[in-house]
Amino acid sequence: MPLVRRLRSLARELVRNGRAGYVQHRVTAVGEQRCASREEPSRHLQRRDSGVGQGGEQENPPHQASLIHAQAPSDPSCFLSIACSKTFFSKSPPKPHVRNAVVTGASSGIGRELARLLCREGFRVLGVGRDVEALRGLEAELGGGFEYITCDLRDLSCIREIAARVAPSYSPLDLLVNNAGYGSAKKLLEMTAEEVVGMTLVNFVAPVVLTRELLPHMRSGSTVVNVLTAGIHILMTQAPLYGATKTALYYASEALRRELGERGIHLVEVLPGVVKTKFHERAGLRTPMRGVPPEQAAKAILEAVARRKEKIYIPWYISFLRLFGPHLPALY
Repeated sequence: MPLVRRLRSLARELVRNGRAGYVQHRVTAVGEQRCASREEPSRHLQRRDSGVGQGGEQENPPHQASLIHAQAPSDPSCFLSIACSKTFFSKSPPKPHVRNAVVTGASSGIGRELARLLCREGFRVLGVGRDVEALRGLEAELGGGFEYITCDLRDLSCIREIAARVAPSYSPLDLLVNNAGYGSAKKLLEMTAEEVVGMTLVNFVAPVVLTRELLPHMRSGSTVVNVLTAGIHILMTQAPLYGATKTALYYASEALRRELGERGIHLVEVLPGVVKTKFHERAGLRTPMRGVPPEQAAKAILEAVARRKEKIYIPWYISFLRLFGPHLPALY
């Protein structure tokens, strides 16, 4: 069956070239071959004993292949029946893939702008946050592409609730953005045990545990984004626990990149400087006069995801803190 082998080889070539799927082509029979069994005609090349044009030229271009069909002997042409693997061909055209994303801290700041941009890009977004009114407003603005879940990441049962929501509606998950976080303008010795545990849960524990819980719904090519702070390179004396928890997440992100990479999942570390959000006001810190708009930060994050970058600083020039930060006096 030289012709069968040739067309199987062609099918494999199509797959390598990204042409697999619902491809179909009518092939005129070459040479004499009769059905060995009338009960299983699809396994053989069927043709009329006479009427095949000399040379057996194909009527259609060779870049297509056919599924198995049998024609009545009265038809001067025939169809080649190829028992191809389902890996190569499907019986119906593939449906367009809908991209899914989960964004924590979606009720304000960078998370809110990320939800907007993702919806504009055609993603279905599940936003996680505590401000129900803000989330409702965002849902009304963005329409059916955005849904939300209201929960506090200091409660680990919230993470299980997110995973239960993702399983039926947002799987496979293409993008997870661990953006939620908060700080406090208190010295370490002034903080209560509850404050220390609560901030550690939101800023460090939740991103790690949420990534683990959603891992079964990710696939090769998915992306995890961990939002840190450029302040990990300096001593943040005004918000020491915030700096400590984000530094812990930075360390964990470096390890997670290797573990996720074994599954084909990419991880992006985002280290913003000052962003014009309510973070400083809520933390009791002095609000800086200058800063990056959250819209600009969100665009930079999505660009990093698209380009498969490992780490970005926002704005880019604060990356100098990697070299000089440890040698500088406390700046924050």
